[in-house]
Amino acid sequence: MMGRHIARFAVVVWGLLMLGLAVTWYTLSAEDLDALAGVQAAALCWLVVGAILTIKVSSNLVGPLALVAGSAWVVYLFGNSYGAASLASNGSGLWGGYFFAWVGAWVGALLPIGVTLLILVSPSGKPVGRWSLLMVLPIAGLISTVVGAALLWGLPLQILADIERVSEEGVYGFVDAGFIIGFVSAVPAAVSIVARYRRASSIERQQVKWLMAATCLFALVFVIAASPDDSNETAGAW
Repeated sequence: MMGRHIARFAVVVWGLLMLGLAVTWYTLSAEDLDALAGVQAAALCWLVVGAILTIKVSSNLVGPLALVAGSAWVVYLFGNSYGAASLASNGSGLWGGYFFAWVGAWVGALLPIGVTLLILVSPSGKPVGRWSLLMVLPIAGLISTVVGAALLWGLPLQILADIERVSEEGVYGFVDAGFIIGFVSAVPAAVSIVARYRRASSIERQQVKWLMAATCLFALVFVIAASPDDSNETAGAW
């Protein structure tokens, strides 16, 4: 019982920390809000839902995966903005500027990977039958992202703090592959949950409906926000 209370407390603290990072990002990125505020808001929804589900049903992986997906994008945007602010601070640098710029260069890939894994294990918290084979795809994306993160360490802050410059580095290809695999694997994952929906109980069907509605809404917001805008180019959007 004590362990459960500690876990719930840790989730609440983590959620508040992520909300704090999101607010800080809003402060640091006032000029880029038009393009990324919608994505950030959607990511915060994943974060809040993930925190609630983790607290209520800690044994089900759906909550933790939603928490990871939402947190990844919050940290991604914060890291990019904080690294740029550190670089612009008259040479003195901000505390942890290099670390957060490094994290911000790759952690965003965990968003599509986490969402895909979330879909594959919903609503029971574990993959079912032959559909479990699809887990290979997001796991491959996760491995590629981790390799890319390791190779990015050591690059100058001037590169890490600029998402356009870091994306031109050869080693960033591993992180890019993580993004691509994460998004692409979401398609067969969605097909799998539609197939599982037909065999699900009435309660599970309601859970799947809410999940797919949230996923489709986030995908729509993400595509709109990430689309090129000739009148307002976005710095820091993947």
